[in-house]
Formats: sequence, structure tokens, C-alpha cells
Amino acid sequence: MKRAVALLLALFVFGICPVLALLTGCIPAKYAQEESRAAIVLAAEAVRAADGACADLAWTKKDKALALTCAAAYDTARNSLEASEAALDAGQSTTMMCSLKDGLLALQRTVDAVHSAGGNVPSVVGDALKFAQPFTAGCHA
Repeated sequence: MKRAVALLLALFVFGICPVLALLTGCIPAKYAQEESRAAIVLAAEAVRAADGACADLAWTKKDKALALTCAAAYDTARNSLEASEAALDAGQSTTMMCSLKDGLLALQRTVDAVHSAGGNVPSVVGDALKFAQPFTAGCHA
């Protein structure tokens, strides 16, 4: 009986949980904070890079509407990512996931605006959107 329980526990921790991490946010506790913080920091770097690309494009094209769109998205992303990190530090995983999701949605708005204006964003932006997405899986808002 003890072997069966140990086997099931090992299967869960080493077999099922890594798969569920991508689907439900089931991340082993010893990695949750470090990996979540890495996702937030990478998203913040991507926001900075996307905002720089947007500002350069808006300046070059003298496009005030683009500049305002990107500034609003930047403010939303920055505030959301700061809230996400604060929630992580406070141990509030659902709040962290939802704030990160809001930050990624704002980042995506910047990407969409830049692409619509005929520009491109640095590759770190796409990397961040892909990497950080699984960390929002527990947010159902």
C-alpha cells in the first residue's frame, strides 16, 4: 500500500504536474516564485522593447494617434506587471496570474498597433508573450 501511494505521488509530481503546469498553472512550489518572477521580468523587458519600437515608429511617421495608443498600452502594462510582482511577493497567485494576463494583453495591443502602422517589434516581445502565457492559466477573469 505504501509503495502504491509513493508511486502515485511520484507520478503526480514528476509526470502529471509538469503537463498540468502548461494547462492549469500547477507549478511545483519550489519553482513557482522563481519562474513566475522570470515571466514577469521578461514581460517587463518586452514591454520596454515594444514601447521603444512604437515610439520610434510614431516619431518617424509623425503619428500622434500611434504614440497615444502605445503610451496608454505601456501605462496599462507597467501598472499590471507591477501589480503582478506585488501579488507574487504577497503569495496571491490568482491575482499575480490575472495581473500578468492584463500586462500581456496590453503588450499585445502595442504589438498590434506597431504592426498596423507597418512596423515590427524586437523578437524578445514574441518570446515573452509565449513564455509568460502559461503563467496566466489560473486566471479565469
